Parts: sequence; structure tokens; C-alpha cells
Amino acid sequence: MHHIISDGYSVNILTNELLALYHQKPLPDIEFEYKDFAEWQNQRLNEDAMKRQETYWLEQFQDEIPILDLPTDGSKAAERSSEGQRVTCSLQPDVIRSLQDLAQKAETTLYTVLLAAYNVLLHKYTGQEDIVVGTPASGRNHPDIEKIIGIFIQTIGIRTKPHANRTFTDYLEEVKRQTLDAFENQDYPFDRLVEKLNVQRETTGKSLFNTMFVFQNIEFHEIRHNECTFKVKERNPGVSLYDLMLTIEDAGQQIEMHFDYKPGRFTKDTIEQITRHYTAILNSLVEQPEMTLSSVPMLSETERHQLLTECNGTKTPYPHKETVYRWFEMQAEQSPDHEAVIFGNERYTYRQLNERANRLARTLRTKGVQADQFVAIICPHRIELIVGILAVLKAGGAYVPIDPEYPEERIQYMLRDSRAEVVLTQRSLLDQFPYDGDVVLLDEENSYHEDHSNLEPDSDAHDLAYMIYTSGSTGNPKGVLIEHQGLADYIWWAKEVYVRGEKTNFPLYSSISFDLTVTSIFTPLVTGNTIIVFDGEDKSAVLSEIMRDSRIDMIKLTPAHLHV
Repeated sequence: MHHIISDGYSVNILTNELLALYHQKPLPDIEFEYKDFAEWQNQRLNEDAMKRQETYWLEQFQDEIPILDLPTDGSKAAERSSEGQRVTCSLQPDVIRSLQDLAQKAETTLYTVLLAAYNVLLHKYTGQEDIVVGTPASGRNHPDIEKIIGIFIQTIGIRTKPHANRTFTDYLEEVKRQTLDAFENQDYPFDRLVEKLNVQRETTGKSLFNTMFVFQNIEFHEIRHNECTFKVKERNPGVSLYDLMLTIEDAGQQIEMHFDYKPGRFTKDTIEQITRHYTAILNSLVEQPEMTLSSVPMLSETERHQLLTECNGTKTPYPHKETVYRWFEMQAEQSPDHEAVIFGNERYTYRQLNERANRLARTLRTKGVQADQFVAIICPHRIELIVGILAVLKAGGAYVPIDPEYPEERIQYMLRDSRAEVVLTQRSLLDQFPYDGDVVLLDEENSYHEDHSNLEPDSDAHDLAYMIYTSGSTGNPKGVLIEHQGLADYIWWAKEVYVRGEKTNFPLYSSISFDLTVTSIFTPLVTGNTIIVFDGEDKSAVLSEIMRDSRIDMIKLTPAHLHV
């Protein structure tokens, strides 16, 4: 029978009536027909109880409705097709007993536990933490319609928040609460809700969700007569109105799980993998229900081994004994007249930048700067900032970038904590922070040695390149030590991934205390490209300027910046 005229309860009624007629027993008179229910339902739409249910559902979906973004094997064009295939698997009896025990301890039902686990599966496949899953409700909430064949079933959407850092027991409580509330409000027509929400109307209900979870108690479809037992089994209809639908058939000691899917969207191998992952999640949750959702494993040992060995081929040759500043010097030899850095009307070629950094590096050497010694840099976005960073590396030291816009107390803390014996800054900033050590002014000519030739290296790949401080959001900022080898490894990767041998100019716009600047400074300098320096108190205006600047080919920024 097509779903347009019947539901699962109707099948049971029909089977009982068929059996009664087979044994020549009279059927009871029908007092009400389906058309009576339809009229009764239409009358109820204007009652206060139905208005309260409408309010409930509108509140559930008042925020933006999340669309489940399952990774698929096929195209979106297959969504319009109703063709479906099925993959079936069973749960072991010991797992069923453990799931029943888990449900009992949580004072809920097996249905709720399996639904919560299904949401965990979807969360792990999509990374989404706001998920709506459709599920059917019987809709037979009046005794007069219990014996009527027809489509009384209601579709409801259960919306939950499977955040990665929540424990499963905590999340299960939310699923239990949301499920109970949803079933208490199951009489409100689904199609009317779609109209009220003013979302795109689709016959499958995908305007609110594109996956379904169905739980069937097969004992309900089991009929005993004398010494015979009849079981009603649904054949595979070859139809799937949703991208993915999980149907659980609970026969007490046996549970079968049917995954219906659209073959145009998924391959059979993918669905079989999903069934294995769902089973693995269930096995994990019965053993440790207190684990966080992010910790719930779903991979088999074979898959884990495959990921760690076959798929994790990250070995690649790179010059692990070299340093970034030596790569810059090589670029200065190859393209001495190419522009290396631009700030407003100021422009330095690679030759000019290299020679300027060499002169400052020799001054730092005279002040005792050597390998693993920290030199603080407190400078706004200027060409001198780039000169200072290169000079410290060339001298053999490790630079400590400090944003001049930081409060004096924070600057003083970083200077004390780093034990920097030399500070590179500008004369205009001297009054902002008292300092007892050596101060080298980047904007005064007498800070630069006469000799502009390259220096003999005083540091190697295992010495420190810089120390950058954390935000301090959980206490005092902490200095993170970065060796030349780590910096060189990352910049080599950035060169291969971001630049790929092409013309790629980078903007320098963010605080020098963020490691974001490492990419913007060194990647262009080791690839023969140009740094465009931007400055300004209004960061949103600076970003707007960068977006309109035709010289910029690549920008690295945080999601918060992108939102601005």
C-alpha cells in the first residue's frame, strides 16, 4: 500500500482483519471513517491547543534552519530522484542489552538512545553542531481512530545541538527533552509549519531536514493465532525520498538497521561504511557514555591504520638545515632590483632591503647579540619593521615582536619575561615604555653600520628564530619558542601551497604580535615577491583598502577578519 493511504499501524489493522476474515469471523462495524478524521483535524486547527503547538514549532525553528551538509559521492542533481537502495545490518545481542541498560539508567527509551547516537554520527560526518532530524509520530491520539486504516502519521523535526565538547550523557538529556516535547506537539500539520516558516516547499520535507530516523517495534507487527505466528515485514521499496534514512526494526532480542539512500548521491560502499561507523559509535557509547562527542571513536582498526599509514603520506623533501634569512639573501642575489617591500611612497628593492638589514645586524653584533639571545621589536607597520626582523635573524638572535599599541603594563611584562637585552624601536615610541637595556632606534641613521655585506651565520637550524607571546586570555601571556627549522619548514610549505612559483604579493596589516604576520613577511621574501605594508587604527578600513588594492594577490586572515 502506498503511504498516501496507509501507515505502519494501518498494516497491522489490515493484517488482523485479513486473519479474521480467513477464519470467517465478522469484522466490527466502522463508526468513523478517514474523512471524519480529516474534518475533525481541520476543525482543531483553530483551537487554543493547536495554537500552542504552532507556537512551539515556530520557536523551534525561529533561528536559521541548519541544512545537513553530508559529504556525498554524487551530484546534487540526484536529489530530485526518488530512486533508492538499502543496506541492512544487525546489532549483536550483547550490544542490544547494553543499549537497553544505558536507556534505563538515563530514564529514557531505546529509541532516544539510538536517535542521539545517529545525531553523533551525523555530527562527525559534517562537523555541524546544530542538526535537525526528521522522524515520524503515530498521530493516533484519539481512541476513535485507533482502528481506522489511513495515513495518520505526522512528520516532526527534532532539533538538537551536538557540540563536540559535550558528554554523550549530557547530550542524551537534551535529545530526551527535545523528543518528548516534539511528540507532545505532534498534532500540528507538518505542511502547515513549512508554510508558516516560509521556506522552500518540497514534497520530501527537505525544506527542514534531509535525513530521517524511523524506529519500528516489530513485535507490534507480530500476530499469534493458535500455533501459527505471522510477522509483517516491509519489502525494500526501492525508493528513498531523503538523502539518507535510517530505519530501526526492534524485535526485542534482535535489531535490524536499514539505511535507505539515493544511489545518485552515495555509493553502496559509502553507506556500508556509514553502517560500520554507526555500529562502532553504539559500541563505544555503551562502554563509555561519559566521553565527549569529539572523543567518541567510530573508525575500525583497519581504517585507523589506513589513515595513519597509507593516507598520511606527509613525507616530503625540504632543506631542513637551512634558514629563512639565508633564502632571502639568495633572492637578493637573484633579483636585486625587484621591489621587496612597499609602504606608501617608500620602496625598497631586494638589494636595498638586504643591505639595510646587514648594516643593522652588524650594529646588533657589536651589542653582543648572538644565537638564542632575544631582541624585542616595538615598531608600527613601517619598512623599518621588516628591516629590524631580518637584522635580528642575520645577527644570530631571536626576535620578540611586541605591538606598540599594547598597554604599557603588558609591554613591560613581555620585556621582563623575555629578558630581552636589546630593543629595536622608533624615537617617537621611547616615552611609552621606560627601559634600562640597550635601545636601537630604527629611524635614526647612526644605528646602521657602514658595512652592508652579508654576515657570516652565527646561528643554525636548531637555534631560535623568534619568540611570540600568546594572547594571555587564560592568565599571563606565555612566550612560545620557534626554532629556525620550524620556521623554515612552514615557510617552505607556504611557498609550495600559496605561491606555487607565481607572482603573489602579500599585505602586511595585522598586529606583529600575531603569528599571522610570519606568513605575510617571509613567504613573499623567499619567493621573490613583494610585501605591501598597510597601517591604520581602523582595521576594517584597512581591510577594505586591501580588498580594493589590485597589487595584492593573497591575503591570510582569520574568520573574524573575513566577517568584517
